[in-house]
Amino acid sequence: MTEPSALAASDRLDALLDAAVDAMVLIDREGCITRFNHAAERIFGFSPEEVLGQNVRMLMPQPYRAEHDGYLERFLGTGERRIIGIGREVIACRRDGSTFPIDLSVGEFRSGSEHGFVGILRDISDRHRQDAQLRRRAEEFRLLFDHAPTPIAVSNPHGLIQTANAACLGLLGYSVTEILGLRMSDLVAAEDRPAVLSDFEQLRGGADTRQREVRVLHRQGYWLSVLLYSACVHDNNGVPTIYIAEMIDRTALHAATGEAEALRERLAHAGRLGMLGEMVSGIAHEVNQPLTAITTYASACRRLLASGRGAPD
Repeated sequence: MTEPSALAASDRLDALLDAAVDAMVLIDREGCITRFNHAAERIFGFSPEEVLGQNVRMLMPQPYRAEHDGYLERFLGTGERRIIGIGREVIACRRDGSTFPIDLSVGEFRSGSEHGFVGILRDISDRHRQDAQLRRRAEEFRLLFDHAPTPIAVSNPHGLIQTANAACLGLLGYSVTEILGLRMSDLVAAEDRPAVLSDFEQLRGGADTRQREVRVLHRQGYWLSVLLYSACVHDNNGVPTIYIAEMIDRTALHAATGEAEALRERLAHAGRLGMLGEMVSGIAHEVNQPLTAITTYASACRRLLASGRGAPD
């Protein structure tokens, strides 16, 4: 290739590199930078004049900086691939010394007498921030779920319980491993099961939340009265993804209501007995007066007859 042709080819390569969206850095066999495109200038903060001819390890923080030449020598000597031809996520270093994560893919190239490597780099700081935010949100939701005072169980699209919070496990007396794989309908009384299964099918079809009072079986064998709220989450295509069951224990409320009803019955009975006593007392008072008069007149007659002064007829 003539010198003008070689220069034209080099210019075309520079133009192609600068048009690339991702940062691209070319190095020779010794690891020295031979080309540095515009995207690389933007993310690293270096100008080409500052990096051309410099070892590419200047773009790396420790420990990558100290290890880089060894990777390159090992590859050239043995062909063992650590990054070259594979790619991975690493940490890069800007001109101001700040570090940031990148996706790095490294390829080997040969062009005539030129032999080197090209690194394609993509700044993934935004992705890391988004991932960290998602992890924080997931952790917040996990804490909210685990520590919610209301018993909650989550089932998969087939109705099998995938997880339950501490309040749910405490209410039903199960451990996490014992409750996983059960169905909510397995825990309710036989007479309530058809209604719960009907709610499940309606929720699958897109119905709103369902609410009903059912009896559920505690792990130790006794029954609890609960108000069961159920809902279904669908994806963008309307396919059910998870089912949520929330329970409010009404056993104590029912027991208190029963005791209050029994107390009302006892109070009503005592009231009826009191009214009966008052009525008997009134009757006794009304009857007592004529009986007293009769007794008095009879005693007087008896005394008159005994004295001989009274006429017998």
